[in-house]
Amino acid sequence: MAEVKFWNWIEALDQIEERPWLSDNGSNKKPLTDLLRSDCELPKEVREWLADLIERRCVPLPVGRPRTPVYTISDTSLLHLLAVQWVRKYRREGMSEEAALEEIAKECNINVTSLRLSFQGKNTSLRRDLKKPKR
Repeated sequence: MAEVKFWNWIEALDQIEERPWLSDNGSNKKPLTDLLRSDCELPKEVREWLADLIERRCVPLPVGRPRTPVYTISDTSLLHLLAVQWVRKYRREGMSEEAALEEIAKECNINVTSLRLSFQGKNTSLRRDLKKPKR
């Protein structure tokens, strides 16, 4: 794990603060996001500082649809993932692949072809949801 000193965290948090008396006027999120995405440890004190920053600085979201979090997958993809797990379970119990696919597709109200593609790892929308790029 990379070792990052408290000073790096303080400096990164300080760059987000609005400072009208300085020419840069704050709001530089990059150092903090870089630290958060790194493999360095997040000390307890820094967690408290982040909570304070969020409580003080979070503004209401703009009108319109908010950005979808990176970790969120669609309901359809989630249903397909669960259905694939059930197909694998039925296969382990000795059921044929085609019978398992048809049974689960019927139970989950999914198109058999779509479920088959998910089971084979060829369903494009499911693969896209599972490989969302990091922001």
